[in-house]
Amino acid sequence: MDWGGIVFASFNDYSMRQDNRRTPTSTARTKAQSHVVILIILATGYLCGFMVFRWLRGPLSKAFDPFFKGGGAVSPSEGFALMVSACLPLVLWAVLFYALWRTIPWRAPAILVAGVVWLALVFIEGDLAWYTLSHQHAGLTDVLLLATSDIIGDWSVDPHSVFTLLLRMGKHAAALIILWIVAWALARKYHPRVPGSFATLVLVVFLLAIVDSVFVGYALSEDNREWRVISNQNPVRLRTADRMFERLFRSDEDLDRANAALTALRRVPTTAVETPSSATATEGPHKYDVLLLMVESLNPWYIDSTTMPFWTALSARTSRWQQHYSTGNATEYGVLGLLFGSPVSFYRGNQYPPTTQPGSPYIDRFVDHGYDTRVVSWELSCYADVGAYLQNFTRSPYETRDDWALIPIIAEELGRPGPQLVLSLYNGPHIPYRHQPQYTAFDPEVPDSFDFLSSGLSDHVEEIRNRYRNTLRELDDWLATLLAAVDLSRTIVVIAGDHGEELFEQGRLGHIFALEEAQTRTPLLIHAPEIDPTTIESITSHADVMPTLMDLLGWPDVPGTWGTSVLDTSRFPAAIVARKRSIRPPNTWVVVTPGAKSKVLGSSGDELQLSKLLDHHDRDLSFGDDPARWQDNFAQVLRFERLPPPAKPGKFGKRWSTCDK
Repeated sequence: MDWGGIVFASFNDYSMRQDNRRTPTSTARTKAQSHVVILIILATGYLCGFMVFRWLRGPLSKAFDPFFKGGGAVSPSEGFALMVSACLPLVLWAVLFYALWRTIPWRAPAILVAGVVWLALVFIEGDLAWYTLSHQHAGLTDVLLLATSDIIGDWSVDPHSVFTLLLRMGKHAAALIILWIVAWALARKYHPRVPGSFATLVLVVFLLAIVDSVFVGYALSEDNREWRVISNQNPVRLRTADRMFERLFRSDEDLDRANAALTALRRVPTTAVETPSSATATEGPHKYDVLLLMVESLNPWYIDSTTMPFWTALSARTSRWQQHYSTGNATEYGVLGLLFGSPVSFYRGNQYPPTTQPGSPYIDRFVDHGYDTRVVSWELSCYADVGAYLQNFTRSPYETRDDWALIPIIAEELGRPGPQLVLSLYNGPHIPYRHQPQYTAFDPEVPDSFDFLSSGLSDHVEEIRNRYRNTLRELDDWLATLLAAVDLSRTIVVIAGDHGEELFEQGRLGHIFALEEAQTRTPLLIHAPEIDPTTIESITSHADVMPTLMDLLGWPDVPGTWGTSVLDTSRFPAAIVARKRSIRPPNTWVVVTPGAKSKVLGSSGDELQLSKLLDHHDRDLSFGDDPARWQDNFAQVLRFERLPPPAKPGKFGKRWSTCDK
């Protein structure tokens, strides 16, 4: 039996048979229409294979990894169901595309159909690259961001990765040309029509897609990680339907009780939930120089005496903050949260055209006390509109893309007459984890040309981790060289990561896409003259750094912001961490207090909504099991809720355009 003829002929539709009843159709036209039908079938299979074996390979075929289900393998039936859920939506889109093609009075030839499929592949590849960076699919605002950004500079996308992406586009074009030829050959042989209703086919595929969404929604409601990755990562899935059925199946009774408790706490007078004010400042004032040194993507669990011997020795002479959080999982959130001593509720996102924002009140305080203030950093002010918030620095920035070139400039700034404050960002540990060859001690590592936009990252876990460790070795030498050039007897030095870096702790690499510990925790050291080494075991955040500096400098006029000095014994330990939200202001946060983490949605000035209750290992907790443990946490949620909304933007100044030169 000629199964090929039966399969391909069965896709000839009812409307084509209606044409036959009205007018004779030439053999050439029949073959041309069959050419398109067969091409769509082959292209759909190609797209399915492309997604499954390259993009969705991780959650499908790597479900045995420890990053998924703690190492437990999925059953063959679940694996098959995952495969169907990955591909069925694509079949639906193909059927709808064919239906649209059938409605065009002058039906597009197969070569144009192949071109449309190629454009779809271009979009999917671009969306894949963006998803790899941000763990969110590209929308209109993301396209705007990419169109107005230096992709290689702002996002640290390696030129090799860009070339690889373009090479894939060429490979897709070649593959579609081959499919076009195969479809043409098959159309010449298999073009007879078989009675059947195309409308029935559309209906059946659509119903199957809905049933699939019900099935996936149920799996999501049970917090099944493989299904969630498939739903989130697949660009053609009907994610709205998945989420709708997830809400239908999920019982939110416990979370509803938690939100009800939060609402009840809102009725308590404000003074009942406010954190005590900062303690009286220490004796002073002092005029120490201040170096605020932030390090990109610093994971505290990779710092040890083997990887960073200088850091280890230095930490014994400093104040070490052991449970320290950034104010966000992105550079702009971490840097601005530290400068402003506050959660980044004031951040407005990238502004087009550029605007200027009110500067940090702490920088104003330094200026009032006679300090010169300057940014000496890896390019920072042009990234994510950070420069709009730095207008009150007294001197124009020095910015470069060479970390080692920063050392003499920082030393020169701190050697100038009068008190100085310098803000710097060291970029080395950011993806793609560049380091000089002499720092290669951990081996094997992925090569310089490694494609970090690849979907097969989990095949290279240890090699990527080794490359990260080697970047830390270079950072350690850089720190030793820098601090040898600084007079530590008259300089306060703050060293912290701008945020954390996930290195497959939850099966992912990088930052900006989650609020789990690896992406939000970061080490912090403070060296201050005449201050004994200490260890701060309580929860701290970047928002507490500037208030602590006010105490160390002996300045009683502390601005009334969120953070509190760690020298204040009455402070309540808490951290508010924001999740990256593309070019818009953040609206997803975690509130961290002793023994509890709550995930909240919303913006400052609005009533916040609890969406998840967690412990410090990012495991789900129940409100009903111990309501008392959440009282302090919810009090901090409400304190954060009362922060004012972002200030209105002003006219952008000319000073912060160095990155554009």
